[in-house]
Amino acid sequence: FCSLVTAANLSRANKKIIVIGKATDPANNWGLGVAYGQCHPQHLLNVPAARMGAFGNDPEGFLRWLRASISIETLAKFVNDGRPLTHAFMPRIFYAQYLRDIAKNTLSKVTYRSGVATDLDYKDGVFTVTFIGGKITCSKVVLASGVPPTVVSANDAKLSDPWTTDFSVFKTSKAPVVILGTGLTMIDVASSLAANGFKGKIRAVSRRGLLPEMHATKETDLKAMVPHFKPIKGTLAEKVSAFRRNAKACITAKVPWPSYMDYVRSYTPELWQQLNVKEQKTFIKRLLPYWNIHRHRQPRETAIMLMRLMQAEQLTIHKGKIDTSDASHVFNCRGPDYSLQSDPLLKNLLEKNYLTLHENGMGVSVDQELSANGKAQGALYVAGSLTAGNFLESTAVPELRVQCATIAVNLS
Repeated sequence: FCSLVTAANLSRANKKIIVIGKATDPANNWGLGVAYGQCHPQHLLNVPAARMGAFGNDPEGFLRWLRASISIETLAKFVNDGRPLTHAFMPRIFYAQYLRDIAKNTLSKVTYRSGVATDLDYKDGVFTVTFIGGKITCSKVVLASGVPPTVVSANDAKLSDPWTTDFSVFKTSKAPVVILGTGLTMIDVASSLAANGFKGKIRAVSRRGLLPEMHATKETDLKAMVPHFKPIKGTLAEKVSAFRRNAKACITAKVPWPSYMDYVRSYTPELWQQLNVKEQKTFIKRLLPYWNIHRHRQPRETAIMLMRLMQAEQLTIHKGKIDTSDASHVFNCRGPDYSLQSDPLLKNLLEKNYLTLHENGMGVSVDQELSANGKAQGALYVAGSLTAGNFLESTAVPELRVQCATIAVNLS
């Protein structure tokens, strides 16, 4: 996504752009990534349609695309409980089609080279990028590779990638399945298993056994309540106290607390950067799992699906460790590897000091303009989830499209 949208922004400024990526057919799979490239029909977006536009100056771009490209009858299937299309959680395969249209419009303005970048050198203001397939030189580089997944055990034959698995094999299987992680990726796996008629037991495990909360069934305007909110300032403890007080005030006023989470979203990076590194580390260690389940919520449709599986005792949620010896598959849904040691390119860039790990341990360090702190500062930019250490929230489209636009402005 970050690669495509940054390139699309730059193309408007008539910049010469070379994209190196894994897409073998960029007109059909550039920009889709893991989120939209290997999704199944039952996988839904976790952000309402009206907020999913790929460009910051056009947040309703995806909504317009839906109305122009998808039939009214098909859209009606996803507008439940009297919810308008603007607030609906649409299938991710629709979003993939939307990104394909952006890619097709952008490809004529860029040079796309299929390959995997493995190394980078910077000398006298010129980069040499080595990739499987050749080398190129350029003056600026945007790193939009994402964070590699956590490596659980390279020797575990049962370990399965949720994005490359053919779930149709589960139609006739009854052997137990284990999912490492209980977040949104676990929900994707559980929904794929259910959609393929899997009848066996599903055991999901994480350190705390927490599940994502559910989006509110309707969105609420908080304008009347904002003057009464306690300012979120001071130490980490004081910020958390104010946050909880304001969320409780919403509940008392019979306003869904998710509305307050969405209200805070726009200035979360500012609040995060007000904390010192020690406080950020404390938040990551003690509070981040709870923040994530409230901030990164699931649509009502998937929550109902999970509840059915749990009530039927097919899906069980576990804390700590469980035995996987009887499982036919063990799915790795544990999230990103912020050490970056499992990715050859990122590892090389760290060793050469073109990138530096953020002091709080989440991704790499960048400045406010997304320029990487290191030997190539001012010439190497980073977009996407690698910047979580600086901004906390760097995974969803509303944040990522702003990053892409920021980088494009700096390079224009």
